[in-house]
Amino acid sequence: MPTTTFEIPDAERNLLESLRRAAEQTDSPLTLSPEQAGRARDWFRRIVVDGRAFSRHIALLEDFYQSRFEAPGLPRWLRQETTPPRQAIVPAGFPHHDLLPEDKARMVVERGPEVLADAELAVLLLNPFALWDLTDLILTLLSPHWASLLTRAGEEEMARSGRALRLPGIDYVPDGASILGRHP
Repeated sequence: MPTTTFEIPDAERNLLESLRRAAEQTDSPLTLSPEQAGRARDWFRRIVVDGRAFSRHIALLEDFYQSRFEAPGLPRWLRQETTPPRQAIVPAGFPHHDLLPEDKARMVVERGPEVLADAELAVLLLNPFALWDLTDLILTLLSPHWASLLTRAGEEEMARSGRALRLPGIDYVPDGASILGRHP
């Protein structure tokens, strides 16, 4: 079974390092250039639908802040409710730890990261707690906005792992072919 270690692409790693340095050097709001804003939104989309990218992103934040992230509780889908989890006990080291307000989080779920101001997105990318909460909400509510990205991330993971998905009426094989209504 083929497996590969996911590494954060250099451009995204450089963006995150730049944001961390800027946050440490000033008390004023973080800003993103237009190029950085586009890259930041694309990376946000990736990490909330791709578990490997999310895990590496969180590991990078742990390295940045020399602290260990622990999820603040059970995911919503396991709790069978959509209310936010309890506020996490924040270990020393993470300067960004507040969850997005619930109405803003739901806007992101329904319409994507474009609803966030650049400064909000910059801080969000440095905040493992809010990222975990948003990812959890996206995966719980499965809004149409995220459906194609979640599908593509799942297909890429199956292709990477060499696994096939067999469901009644749909067979997916990792070479990219999806066969509707046929079973071998």
